[in-house]
Amino acid sequence: MSKRAIYGGISLVFAILGFAALGLLVSYISTLDGDPAPHSNPPSSTAESSLSYSLEPLKYAAAQWDGYGPGYDGAINNPSQVWMSKRGFIVFSVSLPQEGLVTVRTRLSSEMLNSVSANPQDSSDVTLYLNGESLGSKRVVPDDSVGQEYVWNGQAISGTNALKFVVESGLANGLVFYDRVRITLTPESQGKSVTVNSTQSWQETGLRVKQGDSITVDAKGSVTWDESLPAVGPEGGYAANTVANASDFPMPEAGCGSLVMRIGQSKYAVGRRATIQSRDSGAIELMVNDRLQYLGNNHGAFTVNIRIGR
Repeated sequence: MSKRAIYGGISLVFAILGFAALGLLVSYISTLDGDPAPHSNPPSSTAESSLSYSLEPLKYAAAQWDGYGPGYDGAINNPSQVWMSKRGFIVFSVSLPQEGLVTVRTRLSSEMLNSVSANPQDSSDVTLYLNGESLGSKRVVPDDSVGQEYVWNGQAISGTNALKFVVESGLANGLVFYDRVRITLTPESQGKSVTVNSTQSWQETGLRVKQGDSITVDAKGSVTWDESLPAVGPEGGYAANTVANASDFPMPEAGCGSLVMRIGQSKYAVGRRATIQSRDSGAIELMVNDRLQYLGNNHGAFTVNIRIGR
């Protein structure tokens, strides 16, 4: 092989390496420009099965308030601080790669112009809607320019999702965001784990289903529903309808101390493991099958994993 051919081959190798290095440099520099717009914000991994997203309150999709706002103070230094007064709503949009369970959290307070008040009547009742479905209301208290964290749970769809914070009924004294709106997505195939306390009545799981959805439940742990009897697992002990005041149990036909579920007007005996087809649309609630008046004497809890199939 001639020297010209050898030198030519070496030059080609260095040229290829040079272009590759330039590409890596451009890619690195592009990550130094800060967070992209929320509609295209790539997720960061928060757990093996979860993805996280964050939305700047200043980059809202729509808003309308009876008073003033949305307004902001020092947006260049703190674009997360956005305020609104009286009644109204503010909407954010986020694109998710798949459907799943979402946790929405942010730091909020009610809005009191030029004052800091500890009067509970200065709070605001804030409802969060995800794609038009209510995730519940929180009483957001007035604060000293720091805010408190509030958390909602729901189910998102694949594609564009709309988050709508609404102050419309009850106490209505505006709303202030002191932080980004942070969203954690857990794919439904991974399920959600919750703890069911034996001393509490129906407990929210943060999950909602539609009529006909399939729900798979796995539970573990033990509870004491009667201090004179040994602890039982999620399957419970003997049937509740064999003891006194059986009608006081949430499900007399299920085992005493067992895990039971409620969706809408329907109740289900779950036990250690069950796959259920929902007869109603609504929120999934769980509790230990015991008479309400005796829950305070119970001990223990169940750890429950819930997976939803459409």
